[in-house]
Amino acid sequence: MIEERVFREGNSGQEVAERLGVGRGTVYKWLARYRAGGREARYDQSSRPRRSPRRLPVGQAAYIAAMRRMRMS
Repeated sequence: MIEERVFREGNSGQEVAERLGVGRGTVYKWLARYRAGGREARYDQSSRPRRSPRRLPVGQAAYIAAMRRMRMS
């Protein structure tokens, strides 16, 4: 585990990154997740945005989709 290599073995983030073949920033991102949420937080997370402030209203999006299906783009 990454946190063991850094915290227990005393390796630097750079050393761990080189051994695993990932960037140093990735190691520090994983360590931050571990600190924030423990072992369960280490796993990959969704890349979906948490919010979309410029998202179209549902009715408008449906109208646009219907027009595209009718080839009126």
